[in-house]
Amino acid sequence: MSNTGKNRLETGAAAEDKPAAETAEATATAATAATATNATSGAGGQTASHEPLVTGRASAEQRALEAIYLPARTQDKSELELIEKSEGPITIVRDRTVIFAFLALFIGFGGFMTWASTVKLSQGVFAQGQVAVDSQRKTVQHLEGGIIESIFVREGDMVEFGQQLIVLQDVQSRSRQDQMIKRLGVLSATLDRLKAEQVEDGNLVFNSLTDLGLSAADEKEVLQQQQTLYLDRLDQLSGAKQMLITRIARFEEDISGRLAQIRALEAQRAINEEELRNLRGLLADNLTQRDKVVAKELSLSETDFQIAQQRSAIGQLNVQIEEAKAESLQLDRDRRREISEEIAKTQNAILEIEEELLGLRDVVSRTQITAPQKGRVLNLSFATVGGVIPPSEPIMQIVPDGDELVVEAQLRTIDRDSISKGAEVNARFTAFPTRSTPELIGLVDSISADVVTDPNSGTPYYNLRVIFAPEEYARLNAALAEQARTNDSRRTLSLTPGMPVDIFVDNGEPKRPIEIFFEPLEEVLDRALRGS
Repeated sequence: MSNTGKNRLETGAAAEDKPAAETAEATATAATAATATNATSGAGGQTASHEPLVTGRASAEQRALEAIYLPARTQDKSELELIEKSEGPITIVRDRTVIFAFLALFIGFGGFMTWASTVKLSQGVFAQGQVAVDSQRKTVQHLEGGIIESIFVREGDMVEFGQQLIVLQDVQSRSRQDQMIKRLGVLSATLDRLKAEQVEDGNLVFNSLTDLGLSAADEKEVLQQQQTLYLDRLDQLSGAKQMLITRIARFEEDISGRLAQIRALEAQRAINEEELRNLRGLLADNLTQRDKVVAKELSLSETDFQIAQQRSAIGQLNVQIEEAKAESLQLDRDRRREISEEIAKTQNAILEIEEELLGLRDVVSRTQITAPQKGRVLNLSFATVGGVIPPSEPIMQIVPDGDELVVEAQLRTIDRDSISKGAEVNARFTAFPTRSTPELIGLVDSISADVVTDPNSGTPYYNLRVIFAPEEYARLNAALAEQARTNDSRRTLSLTPGMPVDIFVDNGEPKRPIEIFFEPLEEVLDRALRGS
């Protein structure tokens, strides 16, 4: 067996089996081809050669024969030997499928290139977004947090504005509020007492306790304390003044006694002067001794000295009286100044307490969590009585009911210069069947002034807000109603916040597909050439 025959046998053993009919037909065809070849060689007087074909075409045809005729593993030996003995050029019957495949590929590629070179496609900006409400959903939070006492809503409930949603325990905050109210009552009563002391009319009236909300027991206690303090301070002032009055009276009494002594001394002096004149007359007549005259003069001088002492003492007593009166006046001035200072301090303390109490009342009022708007409860995070709500933790969201629906989309940063406010957009609501749901025509209402970064993916984008005319909503609702009627569905189809939306904005001249295909390549080449 020749090398060609061995190669064919090995190739035939490695190939897959063909059906028996195809094998028989292939064998007959090979035999016919071999006979025709031998006949042709005999007629020409040429000797048959068993060497393999060396031309490129003969080699290709030989490989084609190996792929077609040798897969049959059950061919008998005579058929294989017939194939081995075949020599000369071999004619291949090409598969029509290959021809049709190349023809279809040529026609398809040619048609595609014709379409890509002639047809123009609209240019635009594509963005994905979702349906939202015009006033946005409201997140319900609590500043301080607390322990849940009661829950009045469930997920999906409709609520009205101001409706009570959750009540938190207010034991600590209410207890501190009561303490601050009592302290405010004490300060207010103190202010009334100080004003009464300042007026000094003896009429103590408490007008500041009526609207504080004190309990009857606390109010009675505060009134008794301030009344007692008012009387004690009056007694203290009266006692101090009475001491001064008593001192002044004692000084005046002493002055009166000294004045009487002065009068007695002056009378005695008058007598002594008369006696001295007589003695001097007798001494001039030598009727008396000079010693008597001198003694009387000394007695008169002593009387004058005593009178002077008494007058000096009276002067000192008058000074002490004036000092006592001045001390009484100073006592009144000090008291009024002290009262004024206490009034100012009390008023400042009242202002501080009122501010703190205002905050406490706000805390107590916030223990009753109410709905910030009319809408539906969404994402209720706490549903356990006795559970703890952390400070500023989102509790639930209220989706507005009846507000106008809009679309909020994420615009890529590279598309920002291709769209502006007021541009017309086409919106496709992918949550509904595409074939039976119309595209709505809307307008770009606003674009965010700066880039927003997605917290999850870190992708930068611009917020794009799209609004629609009422007629567009009516057209969509009519189509949804028709879908529900066609599908015989009892469920009403409607546009709901959160549904996905595809936004397309037509913003340029149409381009051919082949231009769009080669545009990135042109940009890359342009950058490369500029860089080089």
